[in-house]
Amino acid sequence: MHRHEHVSRVTGKALLLTLLPLSVQLVFWLATGSLSVLSDTLHGLGHAFSLSLVLLAQKIALQSHNREESFEHEYHLIEVGVSAANGVLLFVFCSYLLTEALGRLDNPPAISASIVFAGVVSLFFNLAVLRTLHTEREHFNIRVEVAHAVSDAGSSLGVILAGVLIHFTGEAIFDPVVSIGIASVILLWSLVLIFRAGLHYLRTRRKTIKHTL
Repeated sequence: MHRHEHVSRVTGKALLLTLLPLSVQLVFWLATGSLSVLSDTLHGLGHAFSLSLVLLAQKIALQSHNREESFEHEYHLIEVGVSAANGVLLFVFCSYLLTEALGRLDNPPAISASIVFAGVVSLFFNLAVLRTLHTEREHFNIRVEVAHAVSDAGSSLGVILAGVLIHFTGEAIFDPVVSIGIASVILLWSLVLIFRAGLHYLRTRRKTIKHTL
């Protein structure tokens, strides 16, 4: 099996593991109205979208390699585009979440502590994604996805924390507070993605110029 094909299979498996808990999270969000669960769900959707773009880029690279075409430069450009698009998407997500969470601080709606179960399910699959991707972390976009999965796991831990605090204190305000924390992490990560995409593009461009001289 060619190296790119193996990496593509690993990415496909990670995508499946990312998609599996989303239905559970959506059910809990609809049942509880929890903003922290919604934050974690949107974070997971963003990760699934990102993995889909990475998988598409890998398929294009593999097809180019099979046709014995020069694909290295184009593949790096696709990597940059995927990372930047993911960063912009996450920035939009977190902007919405921050607006919603801040609006709930004054009068937070009652939230069931059962949201902890949504967090546990999500965390389990996030750890499975990390284990799957860890073997191919030498690739730029896989490293990005590993960091994204770590961020996803942090969001899931936030949901668990919110559920535990609501259970023991009865205070629903922990739901928007945790949501603000999750959204802030997503905002920071989106800016990191955009910055790293630009840096990776400059490095790739520099190498291309050196090869043409």
